[in-house]
Amino acid sequence: MANILITGASGGIGRALIDVFAEENFKMFLHYRRLNPKFTEIIKKHRERGVTIETGQADFSLPESLGDLENKIREKFDGFDYIIHNAGTSSSGLIQDLDLIEWNQLMQVNLTGVFQLTKSFLPDMIKKGGGSIVTVSSIWGICGASCEVAYSASKAALVGFSKALAAEVGPCNIRVNCVAPGLIDTAMNEDMSPEDLAEFLKAVPLGRIGKAEEVASVVKFLTSDKASYITGQVIDVNGGYLR
Repeated sequence: MANILITGASGGIGRALIDVFAEENFKMFLHYRRLNPKFTEIIKKHRERGVTIETGQADFSLPESLGDLENKIREKFDGFDYIIHNAGTSSSGLIQDLDLIEWNQLMQVNLTGVFQLTKSFLPDMIKKGGGSIVTVSSIWGICGASCEVAYSASKAALVGFSKALAAEVGPCNIRVNCVAPGLIDTAMNEDMSPEDLAEFLKAVPLGRIGKAEEVASVVKFLTSDKASYITGQVIDVNGGYLR
């Protein structure tokens, strides 16, 4: 039975990831920042089906919280075959209004957490003889977004991280890829006004926002044997907004 770590599992994309990987009866460790009814419900559903699921809370903006999470994971797992770095936070506003504390917290969550968990569990993956890591970036990590300088920078850094790590660990039979979602129907985008949404969709050839399940299916493909010769790539899931 394969082991998988999914961070940010309580959000919209995270819950979709739980569903697609639970189909394969993976032994799962799910990180969350905040519990919510949808998250607890989906865990209950899959546990009743016999899926092994362990959970752990951590606020990635706090280095000590991340360390506590690593210790809890070690109590339950001896390593992972797959790691999905999905945890993330966003920030918007003019750069001149962005203070260093907010910048550092966003980088800690979106980038440093990925680095720390990868560094911690990569040696086990190497000992196992291979594995797959997927990072979840963003469309704005590719092209940048006005008034989202910190968020765009952190997500662009994930692209570089993934490509560099793919080159580094490829000889160990470990693949590293990145998924860059566009506008997805999750809580992160629920405050978008109907007017702003309509304006954005004018630039999307498919004419709609994406579904969390559509992102999750791409992540699952990248971890599967069907993608065994794919590494160091960024897969855009954006309805054609960037092409």
